[in-house]
Amino acid sequence: MKKLNILILLSVFTSTSLIIPKAETTVLDNIPYKNGDSDSTKKTKEVFIKINHNFNFAYKAFRYYNPEIDTQTVMQFIKVCEFYNFDTTQTIFRMLVGQILIESGSKHYKNGNVNIGGGGHIGIAQISPKSGLAIMTKLVTNNDIEVFKCLTDDTTLIKPITYSQSINWLSNKNNNLTFWGYMMNKNMKSGLVENALVKYNAGLGGYQNYVNSGNKVSNHHYITGIKNKLAKIN
Repeated sequence: MKKLNILILLSVFTSTSLIIPKAETTVLDNIPYKNGDSDSTKKTKEVFIKINHNFNFAYKAFRYYNPEIDTQTVMQFIKVCEFYNFDTTQTIFRMLVGQILIESGSKHYKNGNVNIGGGGHIGIAQISPKSGLAIMTKLVTNNDIEVFKCLTDDTTLIKPITYSQSINWLSNKNNNLTFWGYMMNKNMKSGLVENALVKYNAGLGGYQNYVNSGNKVSNHHYITGIKNKLAKIN
């Protein structure tokens, strides 16, 4: 794992900015990391995550579009955002809240079933099982899976290797949000949240074609759509 990812992992250990309803405390423990070039797992000190305005904003936004939203879903979203440092600025955090709104209306389920969108995209983050499987196969490492286990609190988690397994894997809400975080973290390497969002929506090729055609990323329909969703919350 590169130094940047090590820093991302370490930042979780000292953070106190996560928000949890009813003053409950959540503990992130046994966070995996890579030391140098070799895989390793280190049991960290317990990290206690406290209430702040991020939870309140995310919960308010998700509930506006999905009155049935539960606090556990918001907590999982916050947990993933904290881990991948998506909460370093309010601009980044709020745009990612808006992303969940435009993708699924903050609904992992519809009418009692997993939310399946156009093209078979799955869940609260509307992830393609085909694309998800390709990313899992080509990019996700065993160390990443260990991270996923911690973020989902599922020690039995394994990497899907077939299309049907990918569907089942993404149909789990915690898996869905965790993998969304993984993908957005990859897209955020440029440091610009709007670029990362368009890559998520259009793919790297679609993003490059859009920019190479002289278009401004801020004018992309995905970005304007997110801002329109957020405008109703603010």
